[in-house]
Amino acid sequence: MRVGDLKVAIQERRKEFFRVLGEAAGVVPALGFRPPGDDDKTSLGSVFEDTVTRHPDNTMLLFEGRQWTYAEFNQQVNQFARVLQTAGVSRGDTVAVVMENRAEYVLSVRSGRKFSLKC
Repeated sequence: MRVGDLKVAIQERRKEFFRVLGEAAGVVPALGFRPPGDDDKTSLGSVFEDTVTRHPDNTMLLFEGRQWTYAEFNQQVNQFARVLQTAGVSRGDTVAVVMENRAEYVLSVRSGRKFSLKC
């Protein structure tokens, strides 16, 4: 590799680093919660719902060039949870989620957890 090519590669990586760092700034508010105490009734679901309410336009998930805000992701979670309910799945049922590494996996599991499915 020539020195000129190396400089270009370094500049591209630097640009990408700062782009990702800028996107991460939108995620940081969601990371600012305190872990619950032993007697606290806080759940991952309630933390997620609270974050949706407080930061609906912040980026919730980035995957393979796609991104979802908390509001968009929650809307899709609710939509899929309704599909599960319509299919007869109910609280306490066990549902297997098998798929390749995709953002929809997170969406599917979160949908099931909306009404206490075991995923």
